[in-house]
Amino acid sequence: VAARVAPDVELPAALLVPLGVLPFAASFVAGALVCQLFGRRRAVALVIAGAVAMAALAGLMRVADLIDGGTAFFASLAFAAAFVVGHAINVLVFARLRGSGVLLRIVLSAIVANVLAWSAFVGILHAGAPYGLTSIEPATITALGVGSAACSLALVLILAIPAALTGRALAVALRVGRDLFGAAEPEPTPEPAWTRRRPPALIVDDDDD
Repeated sequence: VAARVAPDVELPAALLVPLGVLPFAASFVAGALVCQLFGRRRAVALVIAGAVAMAALAGLMRVADLIDGGTAFFASLAFAAAFVVGHAINVLVFARLRGSGVLLRIVLSAIVANVLAWSAFVGILHAGAPYGLTSIEPATITALGVGSAACSLALVLILAIPAALTGRALAVALRVGRDLFGAAEPEPTPEPAWTRRRPPALIVDDDDD
């Protein structure tokens, strides 16, 4: 990336940025907006659905490895772990900062989530490299982690301002929509008096002494 944008600049470490970082960074902003508009419970449900999808993807990679003898399964597990850790932390930190500005919450939660997510990715791949669980070289693993984290954070910073504005506009629209639909609901018609069920009569015998 740096060789194409600034060929005369030498970086202290090699950086590799996969194309999947683009939607990955956008998903942090989307998760923050879901938490802001619909609450933490629905945001957590969205993270769980994503974790199930990542587990299914890892299963497909395992089948592919059994067919061609590759080592894609362990890399897919590392990325699945990064997804779960990153998005879970993103939702928890964003919800924890409730009361602060939306823009600040998006940025801070994304920073913490990205650091922990890509640290998990790099750590798992480095742990499996000595056992032959991945064919990726250690230097390449580090370059992937650092480059992906840096690019993801940069994209989040770019998307944070329009996301905050969009979240505010959607919050107003949802509030207005609830008010309109609530006002449109007809009030319940009171039940006529003659249809109401009356308690049974109580007969008392007066004994004349």
